[in-house]
Amino acid sequence: MEYTKLSFNLDVNADVEVVSALLHYHGVEAIWEDEDFLHAYFEDLKIESEDQINKIAEDLKPYILDYSKSKDKQVNWNREWESNFSPVEVDQTCFIYANFHEKKDGFKNYIKIAPKMAFGTGHHETTYMMIQAMRELDLVDREVLDLGCGTGILAVYAKQRGAGHVDAIDIEIESYKNSIEHAALNNVSFNVIHGSVENVPDRKYGLVLANINRHVLLTYGKQIIALLSEGGTLLVSGILLEDEKLIKQAYSALREVSLQRRGKWTCFQFSQR
Repeated sequence: MEYTKLSFNLDVNADVEVVSALLHYHGVEAIWEDEDFLHAYFEDLKIESEDQINKIAEDLKPYILDYSKSKDKQVNWNREWESNFSPVEVDQTCFIYANFHEKKDGFKNYIKIAPKMAFGTGHHETTYMMIQAMRELDLVDREVLDLGCGTGILAVYAKQRGAGHVDAIDIEIESYKNSIEHAALNNVSFNVIHGSVENVPDRKYGLVLANINRHVLLTYGKQIIALLSEGGTLLVSGILLEDEKLIKQAYSALREVSLQRRGKWTCFQFSQR
């Protein structure tokens, strides 16, 4: 596999999480940060032209000073991942770790992550808030959909908390594969689907988890709402603070139960009225 690496020299005041979210929108495969640059890797198949690279740079213009482009034929993801990944502690509720970490006592749930490149390790504020919000819900025997599952850790957590049938879906093939691996690694079982909103099974869910980008949340708002069973709960994140009003409008058919903020990000809990 060949990769195009874009190395961005960030403005001193740039918010790395916002830059990362914009890169995710453009289909970034992996992101590494060192002392001087933020490095973004794209599969060559996903970078179709120089115009596309220019579009990425234009979108990041408010946050970068300059950037450079290079090629990598092969990346040692395990080495890079291990050097950048530290355990995640979600309050005293959930401990997310890899097999090269020491397991820490005192947590109700433990999620083991394999050293692969898919997004959703718990480090990002949005994943962290989703787990916090799920902690407050009774998940026993609930049917759950993890929409845009990434690494599948929200689906893993739902099963650990006693959920019934769980579907996890992601449009990225690496996320699909990683979710299957994480289900096995954590000794839980759920249905993993490679696809988008249109490929969700024809059923209703007591809990829908949607930690995805604003574009998908706004484009498929009606379809996502229709997935809820009577009295069902929807948790949505991947939302910047400035987009809160747009999300409230798009999901006004539901009742807003709660709102969390962490850094520059928001997590909503909605329910059927």
